[in-house]
Amino acid sequence: MLSVVYHIVGFVILIGVLVCVHELGHFLMARWAGMRVYQFSIGFPPYLFTRTRNGVVYSIGSIPLGGFVRIAGMEPGDEKHPEGFGTKSLPWRFGVLVAGVVMNILLAAFIFMLLYCVIGVPTKPKLPATVDYVEKGMPAEKAGFQPGDQIVSVNRKRLIHPEKIREVIRSSDGKEPLEVVVRRGDRVLTLSVKPLKRVVPMIGVIFAYEHERVGLVEGAKMGARKTYETIASTWALLKALLRGDKHAREGIGGPLAIIQVSGATVKEGLLPYLEFMASLSVSLALLNILPIPALDGGRILFLFVDGALRLVGRRLDPRREAIIHLAGFAVLILLILIVSAQDLGRWVGMVER
Repeated sequence: MLSVVYHIVGFVILIGVLVCVHELGHFLMARWAGMRVYQFSIGFPPYLFTRTRNGVVYSIGSIPLGGFVRIAGMEPGDEKHPEGFGTKSLPWRFGVLVAGVVMNILLAAFIFMLLYCVIGVPTKPKLPATVDYVEKGMPAEKAGFQPGDQIVSVNRKRLIHPEKIREVIRSSDGKEPLEVVVRRGDRVLTLSVKPLKRVVPMIGVIFAYEHERVGLVEGAKMGARKTYETIASTWALLKALLRGDKHAREGIGGPLAIIQVSGATVKEGLLPYLEFMASLSVSLALLNILPIPALDGGRILFLFVDGALRLVGRRLDPRREAIIHLAGFAVLILLILIVSAQDLGRWVGMVER
């Protein structure tokens, strides 16, 4: 029962923070641009809480899978509102649409900076290589790895440094299982693990490092660098997914996977939970910037198409655009259901094993 509470609370806080920060970006930018905002909602209806202040309805929905900001002029029939979205210049409208993505990137950078300043920067690994965290659903967990395991050898070759072990995992290409000998307390165990090939082969462990705290300025620089690296790796995964890479599909999860990982990281401690929040914030930003109808990137695409049409004296039909976004939203819901079914299948398989 306690495990279920961990998963639910971890998921609700995680999504609540990410969605709130994202929608806050749209909200603040719209207000700065002088646009009228009707509603700011975290979650979808039915609503658990609503309050009206200064003409804006603030809501918390019972379905914690997203949120929205209703801005005047963005709905069919409301295009001519004097404080509406369409009355502002192209740069202002672009700023409103991209603000949510920017806020998610800034949140990730802030979390990484906070971790470096408060917990510290990894300086040198603990030797022999010691497992600090085992990622749920990854090959290492299935093979029986546990936090605290000290790796003695890989494929009968003595290896005690994490980087050397990573090199062996990457060079395996994920085709053959690796024989890993670990010391667990007074016992020595031999585990067989087959790396999963995502962007590179991996088994899903994080090795323990000694940490050293840094100052605020240095922490901000390192947080920005870590955010950039996370963006690059997430983008590489997305490109592999678009190419139809089988291993990339295995690395994609929906709400059920997020619930599972958020609950697991909550139990592991604040550090892995915040790291997961930062990584997911980057993923949310990159997903939203894709030029897909109903997402921010899709609306930005239509914004520039409308701008191009205005140069030749034409306008994009708002009703047709609304229908396309609605269709895009329906497709996204379908994709979420498909990915959730895939997550459920993985979970059932793990339980059966």
